[in-house]
Amino acid sequence: MKKTVFILILVSLVLFPLFSESTRDTFLNSKHNNDVLPVDSVVGQTSDSLSSQNHRALEKALSEEFSFEWLETYLATSFRETAARLWSEKLSSILPAEHFVMSTAKKNADESVSISVRLLDNSTVIHFAVRDGLIEAMGF
Repeated sequence: MKKTVFILILVSLVLFPLFSESTRDTFLNSKHNNDVLPVDSVVGQTSDSLSSQNHRALEKALSEEFSFEWLETYLATSFRETAARLWSEKLSSILPAEHFVMSTAKKNADESVSISVRLLDNSTVIHFAVRDGLIEAMGF
C-alpha cells in the first residue's frame, strides 16, 4: 500500500509540470515560432524587408520604376555600366514590382550577400549580390 501511494505521488510530481499551462506554452512556443517566414519553392527560406539593410534596399529598388536615376541610386558604381547594357530592357519591363518574395541573405566570400527574389506577378527570379545596400551584381 505504501509503495502504491509513493508511486502515485512520484508520478503526479513528474507529470504535473508537463501539463501545467506555462510549461506547455513555453514548449509549444519554442517548437512553433510564429516569427519564422515560409519557405518558397524557388528562392528557399524567405525573409522580410526589415531583416537587414540589404533587404530594405532591395525592396525599395524593386518598388520603383526603372530609370537612369534608379541605376545611380541602387547600383554600385562598378556595376552601373554593365547593368545598363545587359539589363535595362528587362528591368524596365518588370519594374516597379508590387508583389515579390526575398530569400534570406547568404554571405559570400567577398563579404557581399546573395539574395534571390521571385516576382510573384510574372515568376521572374533575380539573383542579387548586395553590399551595404548597393547592388553589385545581378542575374536572371
